[in-house]
Amino acid sequence: MKKSALILLSAAVFTFASCDNTDKKKERDEAMDKLETYVDSVSTEIDFSTDQDWASLENRYKKLKAEVDAKTESPDSEFEEEMIELEKSFKKSKADGEQTASDMKSKAEKQLSQLKNWFEDKGESMEEGAENTGKEIDNSWKKSMNWLEKNYDKLEEGTKEEYNELKEKIQSDRKG
Repeated sequence: MKKSALILLSAAVFTFASCDNTDKKKERDEAMDKLETYVDSVSTEIDFSTDQDWASLENRYKKLKAEVDAKTESPDSEFEEEMIELEKSFKKSKADGEQTASDMKSKAEKQLSQLKNWFEDKGESMEEGAENTGKEIDNSWKKSMNWLEKNYDKLEEGTKEEYNELKEKIQSDRKG
């Protein structure tokens, strides 16, 4: 009788421990899925523009990673490798995003500079009727304006303001 009770008690403890381990693994897997989904979304769905808040994105990544770490008792080498790959992927997305933002800022500054130069240096030439200069300015003007308008949502706020001011100035000069 004592033996049967001991066997039943052992089975109950084993079953409880197995359920607890299964629940912990399920929680860890769910946390890992959230982290993987987040890292994938950063690399595929984030608009790499100058307005991206990488500090917030990185804080979210760290929070999700901490949740996975908290739900992982003894990570195996496969788990560790997966975490390293996720971190590499996130860092690559961040570097790509920052490079894209830097490139966008440089291109915007170049386009704005060209617009200013054309407006200031050659604007009077258009008024005097220099046909070739006027066509060159007009074509360059349209090219720069089209690029800036096309990429307007990706520009930094300061660049947007500068662009808007220049556009208003030019429009009022053309009317007047």
